[in-house]
Amino acid sequence: MQKRLLCFAVVLASVAVSVSAQRHSPQRFPNISGSDCVYMTSANTYSVPADTFLQYINDGANSMRWQLWGDIEFTDGTMSRRVTSAADFSVSVRSKVGKYGKGRIQFFCGDDDERWPCNPSTILDVYKSFRPDTSFTIAGLGCFKEGDTLVYSVDPILTTNINSCIGFDNYSWQYPQDLFEILYTSGDSSAYTVRAMREAKLSDEMFVWFGRKNRGDRAKALRSR
Repeated sequence: MQKRLLCFAVVLASVAVSVSAQRHSPQRFPNISGSDCVYMTSANTYSVPADTFLQYINDGANSMRWQLWGDIEFTDGTMSRRVTSAADFSVSVRSKVGKYGKGRIQFFCGDDDERWPCNPSTILDVYKSFRPDTSFTIAGLGCFKEGDTLVYSVDPILTTNINSCIGFDNYSWQYPQDLFEILYTSGDSSAYTVRAMREAKLSDEMFVWFGRKNRGDRAKALRSR
């Protein structure tokens, strides 16, 4: 996937659009190779094909670099890395410690100047796979009667990286279909306001999955208690 952006420059009182020809990047960008699922305790390898980009290694006017966003990092703890040799076309990426939100891997190739973030690039979004921490809880009442308005929520751990502007992962809730009518949902689905359609039973259970890569696996669900 190739992403093209326009860089804008303000000159005195007029606005001029600066559109420079990308002479130092391929016409077609290949996808980043690697899994879109990152485990909390291990690292993944990601790469772009060297045969596509190797010709630009010795081009002094070219800038190639990897940039990470969100809750991931290179295994040395950094978030940005320039390509200076063929070995740099492959990188190792891991989850930030204690961070559960999604991440984005971006590879840039284009003119080597201060506008490098406007260079053509290819992007891969990655999501976390993990089991809920024992400290995670579902906040909300377990006893209620028909017609009660209730709020249930979990800690918004998937949206702590919202300032990265890469979007975020979401939560999946499961409960008996005849139990609630949904009134409101938070933007990241970490909280629900519902109306009880009947009284609660001892057999009723509520489950929450944190993130799309954990959805449907009961071993990775947070269970009400």
